[in-house]
Amino acid sequence: MLKTTGLIAGHYECRSLAETLPVFTDLLAMEVVEQKPREATLKHPNTDWRLIVHEGGPEAPEKTFDNHYGFRVGTHEEVEAAWKYIDAHKEQYHLSKITKPQSAHFAYSIYFASPAAITSKSNITIPAAPCTAARTPPATGKSP
Repeated sequence: MLKTTGLIAGHYECRSLAETLPVFTDLLAMEVVEQKPREATLKHPNTDWRLIVHEGGPEAPEKTFDNHYGFRVGTHEEVEAAWKYIDAHKEQYHLSKITKPQSAHFAYSIYFASPAAITSKSNITIPAAPCTAARTPPATGKSP
């Protein structure tokens, strides 16, 4: 068995970095930590994990729907708010295939395709089952 030290990066292929990067930086709060010709390395401020975005050019082949990256939020309301925001700004970011919030595969999610994304999708999701990490419940004024 391999003794890996962890998952450190994912790879994402797009047709155009210029069209795709604003989706990751403006909408999904990622930062460009390194950029080379036809490649950018992105990082979200809440994790050390990297996403390496490769520009495949206009002839890059389509990918299946199974290729997607998830961005986790904390509540159903945040998924709903993200859907409303993304739907309202779809022309600005050239987004397509935006789904309404839905429960599937143990999560409540929306999916959307970024421009030149080669049918790879991004999704904003919350887990349907509680996480093992401790979270403070919202204040209700009631005792537990």
